Amino acid sequence: MLALVFMVPGGVSPVHAASTPAGEVCIAQPTLTTKCPAYPAIFAATTAGTAVDVNVNYGGPSSAQTFNTFDISVNVSESALNAPTTTTCSGPGGSCAVTVDPAFGVVAEVCVNGIVIVSNCSPTDGPGIVHVVAGSFNFVNNNQTLMTIHYASGTTTAAGVVINYPKGCTGTSTSDGTTCVTLVTQSGGSAPVSLETGYFASVATFFVTAFPSALTINGGSSSTSTANITAVNGLGAATVTMTATVSPAGPTANLASGTVSLTRTIQKATDLLTITVPSGFSSNFTVTVTGAVSTNVHSFVISVTVPPTPPSSLLSVVEGNGGALYWSMFTGTWRAWQSLSGTSNFPPALCSSSTSSVELVVTGTDGQLYHKTFSSGVWSSAWDSAGGAVTGQPSCAVLSGVLYVVAKAPDTPGSLWTNSRPLPTGSWKGWTYLNGASPNTPVLVPTPAANRLDVVVRGDDNRIWHMEAPGGVFSGTWDTAAGGTLVAPAAVSDGTLLHVVVEGQDGGVWYNSLTLSSNAWGSWTYLNGGTSSSPALALDSSGTLHIVVRGQNNGIYHDTKPSTGPPGTTWDSASGGLASNAPAVAFFGSSLVGLVQGSDNGLYFNTRTSIGWGTWASANGATVAAPVVAIV
Repeated sequence: MLALVFMVPGGVSPVHAASTPAGEVCIAQPTLTTKCPAYPAIFAATTAGTAVDVNVNYGGPSSAQTFNTFDISVNVSESALNAPTTTTCSGPGGSCAVTVDPAFGVVAEVCVNGIVIVSNCSPTDGPGIVHVVAGSFNFVNNNQTLMTIHYASGTTTAAGVVINYPKGCTGTSTSDGTTCVTLVTQSGGSAPVSLETGYFASVATFFVTAFPSALTINGGSSSTSTANITAVNGLGAATVTMTATVSPAGPTANLASGTVSLTRTIQKATDLLTITVPSGFSSNFTVTVTGAVSTNVHSFVISVTVPPTPPSSLLSVVEGNGGALYWSMFTGTWRAWQSLSGTSNFPPALCSSSTSSVELVVTGTDGQLYHKTFSSGVWSSAWDSAGGAVTGQPSCAVLSGVLYVVAKAPDTPGSLWTNSRPLPTGSWKGWTYLNGASPNTPVLVPTPAANRLDVVVRGDDNRIWHMEAPGGVFSGTWDTAAGGTLVAPAAVSDGTLLHVVVEGQDGGVWYNSLTLSSNAWGSWTYLNGGTSSSPALALDSSGTLHIVVRGQNNGIYHDTKPSTGPPGTTWDSASGGLASNAPAVAFFGSSLVGLVQGSDNGLYFNTRTSIGWGTWASANGATVAAPVVAIV
């Protein structure tokens, strides 16, 4: 009968209807029996051993999805307050730790401090956690008390103990899908909810919270959250200095005032926070809002999700017969190739500079380095020159509005030099020797979230060498990941790790990564495959690394490494395609596009979706070298 009344989570779908308003699960004072407070609830815990009742409420709106079951865990992890008692008395299962509202007459599970009170405990239960699963024969979609937890104060010095909801669950009603709060709908899905926490306090102090506490902001856009400063326990006149910090760096967070005043009669104040995400920034981040009155400091963390921006197109530039340069755009298929009125004896380099701009750098036939910008569908009218004496394919990256290049000199074994210029206009800074050399193309990788560049090369000893450039300033010191290769490595950054994939000296495909925060290399992992060229890498919106190689039979093969965990060792094949050089890959929306130089020097492409590769088709062009691709 219980299973017919409501569904116990485990079969709960995490998918929420985008048009359905979210309800709110909140911590509330017992006097608020049917709704959520406007500010996070503060509970006085001034005498050791006294009981403190805490409501867990549901606050509408009435247009939110109906539900008849809740599965909620509440956590007080600090030692400043004892967890609820579990002695036998009236209440569900004989516990005086928690009282479930009579509207939910079917109590399926109660676990307190990891102790089974009713039925069983879950793997996420433990000390300080109250976990209740209860259901009703009726459906609720408006204000309602769900349960009351009876805490016992353990000390008189609790100056700010949070009452929140633990993480570690799956398929929940919350935006992250892991916070342990689930409301089950009639269809068995999960009704979307936002959350509000509460606090215990035993001294005159204040707390900082923010609403909303979770935001989604697109690159190039802004949004706001209201910082709430609440005084408790008779805090007198005080000026609270407010600050906001962003991690990782890139976006900005600005408070409208920066200071708020509290008095004996004004116990609540607000400060508007504006958060701006720059164009091209694609990492999730946090904003920590901090209030300080002398040494009395309290903070609150806002989580910001930056959704990936599907590209409107891809751009490719190739070296044609006689060194002539040609370009084309991909918007589902490749357009006709057009001349760039320039020549080079080496493949070009492309690097994205914004959501609508790409930078092109090439080695001219006179040995100088040249640059053009592609912006909003149009190329800059003329080439600008960085001068110098370079050879081979250069590498480029854009960081904080500055174009950086690394190129080889025409000496032996190929000394490495760097140059830079501000965008969109500006003069080249001048060439700087990087105190190293490589017989192959260097790889320059930007990490905007960490405000750094990394260059990875094959050394003249065939080992893999690396140099960092915090803020675009090259350190001048090389470190090695050891390993070995006879071709240029491939590298890409996800903001946390610098992923490096190489063709080993044995012809195998090998993976390693550098942790950016510590500059520590991992160990090399064999990916159970072989290649005859440099690999190609691309990251999707989930952080999964996609590895595409030209196999030793000239076919194109694909492997992945999830954002967490080791890389896979099972390859899938884009059958029917033969390449004579390294492939180029980039994401077009959620699809991976591969472009190759065929065995007849023609350009061919294929697209891989979630169900696998499509069929190869002509890109209606030709090249004498490996193609390059960038998102624009």
